[in-house]
Amino acid sequence: MTWPEARPHAATSTLAKILDQEAEQRHQAFENVRDTPGAYRRKVSVYIAPSENPTVTAGVLEMADRFLSVPDEHEAARYLEPLAVEATYIHRKVGYALRTKPGTSFPLQVALLAHRRDKSKDTTAEEIITMRGGFRRATR
Repeated sequence: MTWPEARPHAATSTLAKILDQEAEQRHQAFENVRDTPGAYRRKVSVYIAPSENPTVTAGVLEMADRFLSVPDEHEAARYLEPLAVEATYIHRKVGYALRTKPGTSFPLQVALLAHRRDKSKDTTAEEIITMRGGFRRATR
């Protein structure tokens, strides 16, 4: 959903090219069902279903692991916030479905809240971490 915004984070340029092809296919599949009434589940599944290509899946999981294993929430939010904004522009309802999945990481919650700021467009992820309660850190 956030490709090509996430492209610079691919581990190699070869992997980025492979992910370009996968993203193009998913974006096209999404466009095919975007305005179909009652196709909400299919819309979401276009972006969350794992790829059949193991190289694509490995590349996406590697980026996700790198983003979400950053020990500092502020640093993780720096990676995730632009991706969250991009995902919402693609399709608000699909973005909402992905944002509300139970078990999302603390950094992802912060990045997604930073995007949906209700007081000021200048509110940063760091300010949201300190202003809002209710965040739960995942324990290992």
